[in-house]
Amino acid sequence: MQKEYFAAVNSSRGFISFFDSIFAGRDRLYIIKGGPGTGKSTLMRKVADEAEKNGMDSELIFCSSDPSSLDGVIIPSLDTAIVDGTAPHLMDASLPGTKDEILNLGQFWNSDELYARRDDIELLGKRKSKAYKRVFTYLSAMGEIESDRFNIISERIDINKLCAYAQRITDSISRSEKKHGRPDISPEINTSPEIRVTGAVSMDGYTYLPTFERISGTQYRITDRLGIGHMLLDEISSLLIKRGIFFTAALDAPFERKCGIMIPGADCCITLANKISGYETVSDGDATVHSVNMNRFLYSGSVSELKSELHRIEKYKVLLNAEVSSAFESVRKNHFEIEKIYKSAMNFTGVDKASKQIIRKIFS
Repeated sequence: MQKEYFAAVNSSRGFISFFDSIFAGRDRLYIIKGGPGTGKSTLMRKVADEAEKNGMDSELIFCSSDPSSLDGVIIPSLDTAIVDGTAPHLMDASLPGTKDEILNLGQFWNSDELYARRDDIELLGKRKSKAYKRVFTYLSAMGEIESDRFNIISERIDINKLCAYAQRITDSISRSEKKHGRPDISPEINTSPEIRVTGAVSMDGYTYLPTFERISGTQYRITDRLGIGHMLLDEISSLLIKRGIFFTAALDAPFERKCGIMIPGADCCITLANKISGYETVSDGDATVHSVNMNRFLYSGSVSELKSELHRIEKYKVLLNAEVSSAFESVRKNHFEIEKIYKSAMNFTGVDKASKQIIRKIFS
């Protein structure tokens, strides 16, 4: 089984990376260095394909700016990962040659060809950086507006009712874990959740990876038209930690809030269908689905009272989102122009040989 995630967020606070928490601590870590278009993503896809051929589960970590490209692959059964260690998520070997290994794809490019195009690369790089600054300027403005919108709505939420419902869901999860054969665990045991990212604001607009829904037999789907569902997820998370129940928490872009919880011991997940982020949940498939509407936790009449104000705020967010998309289009254009230059200077025969050696080493 291949699980799909991101490991970073283009957020209202800038670029936020979770690479250290996701990739660090592996028994073996292969760190790839090289410029854009040098074959890093292709190499990692080959590693993921090899894991699948060998019947091994893997996690595919996609680029939060270009979801068609891989930033890393994790093979849990081997406690091994391979990762793109270049900017903006720089990673280096902590124990070179013993635990970590660096593969430099720069050894396969023609430096003379790249030097001849240095001015072009520098110009395109500056344009790309300038476009990214625009992206984060508009995302920051969206964050301010979202904070204002949330403050307005949060005063209308019946917290006691929300907490009581979170308790009922947690009770159900606990019973399900016991049904699946998981023994009681003392709350004193460290059950800090894994962090993954399932939503990204990228060159392709908003991208959601429905991994939790794809692999969970029981699902709670939260309809969240007002962007308050993370409050329920936060409360459930706190209760799960207190009970010693392990889970994986998913974060969303661009506000770095929880958009999902997966409890593997209960074959269960809780995810948002969040209009604020611009996605809806996936089809039910064979899952048992329970629907939850966040409007149930609002005091009576709250939505109608706020309708005109929320509509005005939403219009501002739509305008800012259009500017984010425009800026990302400029990022895309300049990024792929840089890739073309590097690709033309690469010896991909050498890259392919190096890829085969790494794959043999990982799976031997």
